[in-house]
Amino acid sequence: MFALLVDRMAWKHGAPSAKLLWPDALGAPDDGAVMWGLGLAGLADGPRGVDVRAVRGPWTANALAAQGLVVPKVFGDAASLLPTYIPELRDAAGRRGIKTPLILETTAVSLDSGTPAGAVATPAADSVFDTLRAIAQSSLLVTSSVSAIAIAESLNIPARFFADRMSSRFSQRDYLLGTGRPFARISESPPEALAVGGYPAPRIDLDALARAFPLSETPADGAEGASGVLPERYAISDQNLAAWRSTVHRVSTPSDAREFARKLSERLDQARCLGDERLVDEIGSTAEHLAIVDPDLAACAVGQDSRLLTAVSARNVGRVLAALALRDSALVVGLTSTRRLSDELLVGIAMAGGTDMAEWPEVVALRLESLAGARRVEKTWHLFDQQRLQWRLDLDYLIPLAEIDGVDQWRVSIVLGDSIVDVTTGTPRDLHDPRSEAGNGSQVIISVSDLAKVERE
Repeated sequence: MFALLVDRMAWKHGAPSAKLLWPDALGAPDDGAVMWGLGLAGLADGPRGVDVRAVRGPWTANALAAQGLVVPKVFGDAASLLPTYIPELRDAAGRRGIKTPLILETTAVSLDSGTPAGAVATPAADSVFDTLRAIAQSSLLVTSSVSAIAIAESLNIPARFFADRMSSRFSQRDYLLGTGRPFARISESPPEALAVGGYPAPRIDLDALARAFPLSETPADGAEGASGVLPERYAISDQNLAAWRSTVHRVSTPSDAREFARKLSERLDQARCLGDERLVDEIGSTAEHLAIVDPDLAACAVGQDSRLLTAVSARNVGRVLAALALRDSALVVGLTSTRRLSDELLVGIAMAGGTDMAEWPEVVALRLESLAGARRVEKTWHLFDQQRLQWRLDLDYLIPLAEIDGVDQWRVSIVLGDSIVDVTTGTPRDLHDPRSEAGNGSQVIISVSDLAKVERE
């Protein structure tokens, strides 16, 4: 496809003024050649002594800049320009008719029962034009090929990557970074990619990419006299570099979520002691790791581990601190208020601490049970989505006096999913005070007659 694009551009603008570096020569030194619209496939050293005009994405830019090359900040895969120089592609994409999802791969792929009806799996055709035509006439493209994704997205066709053992996640992630989608998901299989659907639209300057094509001896716009991309601008953390060295050419297997969360909490505690900036850096580095190297890890975690990893993935410092503070702490549900109104009983509770859940359940029920166990009254509270993520809940329940008439004393508890937790006279931990601890207490017994006395007084 690269050769086809170069031919079309040469036909329209004239032959390239310099020798172009071709995709299959990226690993070999080629002094004096021009690198344009290409990207590295991994962490191995790139070509040396080349004139860089445009690269696929920031990770390629980082690797080349680390070798002392000047890299203009012009990102994009060369294949993105194919629809511009082959107008037949846009014509094919614009034709009316029934279009189906397309799975395009160089190796055999299998479809399971979860694959949408009508999806077509096809290997890349011997003819480049047959492959391009299949892409243009699809409703959704699923592939591991960066060039195919770039072409589809230039035609406004939704597309999504899946990873296989023959593809490079490095290249896929490099392209997504270069088109403004740093944490977009790379699916593990074609059916999964079909179910998720296409990525958000890319952010790419195709005009700048086309202007960078070597039609003259002068560097592309923005490259002459510029410092290019500095290595630290797109630096990859040592942790992620180590992970990438072992995962670039294979589908990653999620780490053990419990062990990962344990070690992460230790690193975050150490970073917190060194200052806010260090903590933010550690959270950012780990969020990048979760998005790129272990995208399924948070989903594999449960309970407090899930709460911590979810907060880190969202880069929410407040929620991270709360998750750290609540790790390994017992759940405490305390009584905050009891008050008899005209015809209702107001019961306020606060709860915080560790649970086996990553978030609070959608419904939290207050249960009153007579001491003899013969009567039970329950009132529910439906939580908003944001409330379910809070580290502490403060809830007020209103119980009609008519429903507890005839019984004086009631045990109080909270129902969380399948768990029943006593409401006690203890106090949940105050996270505003790092030295605070949850206060223990006995189960609350509400006496209706005592409340009536208080009201009369």
